[in-house]
Amino acid sequence: MKKIHSLDEWILNKKVSAVKRTATIRIHLKYISLKKVLTLSPKERVKTIDKLLQYNFLKFLKSGLFADYKLIGTKRRPRGIETIILFKDIKRVAKSSLIENIFINSVTGSKKKKALPQLSLFCIKMTVAIQIEKIENGLQTYEERYVLIKAKSSDDAYKKIGKQKKKYQEPYLNSQGCLVRWKIESLDDCYVTYFESCDDLNSPEGFEVFSILKKRKLTKGRYWNGKLNS
Repeated sequence: MKKIHSLDEWILNKKVSAVKRTATIRIHLKYISLKKVLTLSPKERVKTIDKLLQYNFLKFLKSGLFADYKLIGTKRRPRGIETIILFKDIKRVAKSSLIENIFINSVTGSKKKKALPQLSLFCIKMTVAIQIEKIENGLQTYEERYVLIKAKSSDDAYKKIGKQKKKYQEPYLNSQGCLVRWKIESLDDCYVTYFESCDDLNSPEGFEVFSILKKRKLTKGRYWNGKLNS
């Protein structure tokens, strides 16, 4: 995963000298490895994580590159800094093993390239009723349908599906000669996926296209003792 974000997204003013061009950046430090606190109790884990984050933060500042900075996080749990450095030094700073990400907020005398509209892959959950002409009672079959669609936002995804409602419910004749249609009754939920390329579909753990959080009663069979191999 790349550590520096938006480095090549700036139109640099050639009139500004490379030794004078500065950048306002946000540096986020790495979190503590889970393995370092697994054997501790929950309360001890919190204390240990705090101490380790403080230790790594001070170790990071010892580089002397940052005379002035704004803290990200809290003194108890420092997570990084916002600071101004020479643009040419960003790659050198990124070599630190303590850094997780660097985000560039602004660059002296430069403009950020205009980003092209990005389409994301959304999954829409809908309720579709199977309607048969003149059937007024009894049990009706309906479907919970999940549809993937490219859109700019959730609202855009809903609009695109909404425009297809008539096409979705075009009637046809069943084997008994009755008209049948699949009518979209409601658009129930929308979930943005993080699909970036077809390689995502090759992931051995699968690719998530929809998720919803619910609550249920905790039973003995659902209890976890906290051991990684259980």
